[in-house]
Amino acid sequence: MRAIILLALLVAAPPLFAQGDALRGQRLFGGICSACHGGNPTADNFRRAAAAPNGVNEALNRVGPMRPLRNVLSAEDIAGLQQFFVAVNLRPVALRPRTGIYWNPFEGGRGFALESSGDVLAVIAYYYANTGRATWSIAAGQLSTSQLLTTLSTQRGGQTLAGPYVAPVSTPSPGPIEAIVTSDSSLVLNWPGGWVLLERASLSPTGQLLAPRSGAPETGVWWASEEGGRGFTLEVQDDRVFLAGYMYDATGEPVWYTAQGALDPSANRFESRWLQFAGGQTLTGPWQPNQLLNDNVGPLVIEFDTPRSGTLVLPDGRRQRIVRFFP
Repeated sequence: MRAIILLALLVAAPPLFAQGDALRGQRLFGGICSACHGGNPTADNFRRAAAAPNGVNEALNRVGPMRPLRNVLSAEDIAGLQQFFVAVNLRPVALRPRTGIYWNPFEGGRGFALESSGDVLAVIAYYYANTGRATWSIAAGQLSTSQLLTTLSTQRGGQTLAGPYVAPVSTPSPGPIEAIVTSDSSLVLNWPGGWVLLERASLSPTGQLLAPRSGAPETGVWWASEEGGRGFTLEVQDDRVFLAGYMYDATGEPVWYTAQGALDPSANRFESRWLQFAGGQTLTGPWQPNQLLNDNVGPLVIEFDTPRSGTLVLPDGRRQRIVRFFP
């Protein structure tokens, strides 16, 4: 049984996946294929493998130096590689991802929040700076044939969790980002950290994506419109809630905190505490487990009066009106 999937908390060993899972293929590509063929899975040989129903299998039979891999790779491994190459090379048309929290289960401790509204896709990436500090970037733009091509944006100097409003300033972009939507609950990112496959995260112990209860707050990006530069990404499944807040620390550096718990459906009230993590995977570095830095940054209460609006109670007791970012 899969553990509860929480964006910044999971540091356990990778879970088991179904036969032919593309996430397995991504892992194998980085560990086996890239050593000889390079780290670009869209190179001509991989594109040809994707175009044939059994392209990877045929290559293992045809190319002499690759034949010994038949003693290493299982049928599930080969099918996973095939699906990975298909995912990054054969691009579907007119798909839109569901808004919510996404992750790569093999790389727990970092995650991504997607907000899909019409033809606009916004991606908020939660990861770690080289110093170990939790940091974040944002990318947004128009989807064209299920593909987003834009650059990552970063800021600094903005509002802290409980401090007065300060407008942030932009900092140099970490680089370009390409998002390829492969289904309504999966996508491929090609960004400064390389290629990564993502799937919608489940908050259920069974791994199911459960619908929120009737009248529950909407999953997506929330903010206080008069205090731009920071925001909150909310995921609600059944009565389970996961919240990530992206903002700034006392030195002005971008930082994020998370919270988790149950929604009180009778009052549409969420009560928890902010958590802070550190030391996990950087933008361009290999996977490494994160660690809990502070399990009580401060108390958190959100009182929702509609599915799209509510009042956030900050750690200093100040009450802040928040609403959904997209109409």
